[in-house]
Amino acid sequence: MNSRVSLIDMGFKNFPVEEKRTAFILMDVMLKKLHEKNLMVTNFNPNRIYYENGYYYFEDVSPITNYYARDKEDAILRNLLGLSNLAFCSYLPEYQLNQGLLSYEVISSHFNSFSHIFVEEDRNYYKTILVDSFQSGRLSKENIYYSDYIIKNNKNGTTNSKNSLAYVKATEAGRALFPPDEAAFGHTFFLLTIVASISIALIGFIILFSLSFH
Repeated sequence: MNSRVSLIDMGFKNFPVEEKRTAFILMDVMLKKLHEKNLMVTNFNPNRIYYENGYYYFEDVSPITNYYARDKEDAILRNLLGLSNLAFCSYLPEYQLNQGLLSYEVISSHFNSFSHIFVEEDRNYYKTILVDSFQSGRLSKENIYYSDYIIKNNKNGTTNSKNSLAYVKATEAGRALFPPDEAAFGHTFFLLTIVASISIALIGFIILFSLSFH
């Protein structure tokens, strides 16, 4: 699948659980990347989230300003709530994503009654976001991002073999979207070298051109 397609059009609701978990890891890593650039997602409507070339993209992204959030922490909280809400609606049986997302109040109030829709290893994470963080209005002090939560659980041995794919995707996506600083420096240095070489060549050409008229 190489062409861009929305969650609704790709039938995301009917994906197997492990494929959904992998998708939410990829979306989570993309969120983390946006937050590092002081950007945030302003709409989690499934029609506005797309899959293309192995990654999920958000159509509605804006700089973090007080128009959308009080500060960066509030922006991150709003985005994690939005993605967790999407996850809840995606796992909830008989619920159709084209109906839009549920209200946070409804999910938070009835979370314990529906927590079984998540695989056991994920329940604590989503409770932290959809209940604890929503009701307190504050981020958890650890495991803010779903991908970090998956990686930490795997390293601590608190996950099972079924989740190996989720762990692999979390680490792969992290490496792809968050390359080492050395790689970023090397790319910048290469570009600067090319620019300098072109500048020197241009100066030399101008000097030779001017001398030809003397």
